[in-house]
Amino acid sequence: MELEQMRHFVAIADVIRRASGPLPSDLESDVRELEQALGSQLIVVDDGQVRLTVAGEALARESLQSLRMATAAVEAARSLARSGVGTLRIGVAEPAMGTTIHRLIRDFNERRPQTPIELADYGYDDLVASLETGRIDVGFAADGPRPVTIESTKLVRQGFVAVMAPDHPSASASHLDLAALPRLRTI
Repeated sequence: MELEQMRHFVAIADVIRRASGPLPSDLESDVRELEQALGSQLIVVDDGQVRLTVAGEALARESLQSLRMATAAVEAARSLARSGVGTLRIGVAEPAMGTTIHRLIRDFNERRPQTPIELADYGYDDLVASLETGRIDVGFAADGPRPVTIESTKLVRQGFVAVMAPDHPSASASHLDLAALPRLRTI
C-alpha cells in the first residue's frame, strides 16, 4: 500500500467516523477497490449507515502511525541536511522529570551543543509505544514494568532505608550517620 493510499484511507475513515449517513459514492468506490487489493472487508453498510470493520479500524490506525513515522523520517533527513546533525528525540514519563533527567540533558547539551533536542511528555505506556515505533530515540520513566521489546537501563537506585524498632535510640533521628550503622542494631 502506497503512502498516498494510506493518506486517502485515513481521510475516508475520518469521514466515516463523523458521518451519520451514506458514504459518498466516489469514496465508497475507492474503499471497495482497496478491499479488492487487500482481500479484506474494510467497511460495512447497514440501513444506509456506513461503519468501519475491525480490519478497517486497524488499517486506519496503522496507516496513520505509518504516515507519522514517514513524516518523522523526512523531518530527520531535513534536519541532517541542514545541520549535519540529527535531532535527539527524548520522551519523559511525567514523574521522571527530576533533577537527574535535567542534569543528563544539560550535560548532553554542553557536550553536543549543535544537536537539536526535542523533549515530550508521555504516560508510561505511550512512552514505551513511542520507543517501540521509533517516534523517540530515548525515554525516561520513574517506574513501570521493564519492557522486553526495548533495551532499558536503570539509572537511579532507590535510597537507603534503615528499619528499626520504634523504641530504638535512632528511630526519632531525621538522618543517620552511615559510619555509625555498623554499631546500630538495624536490618
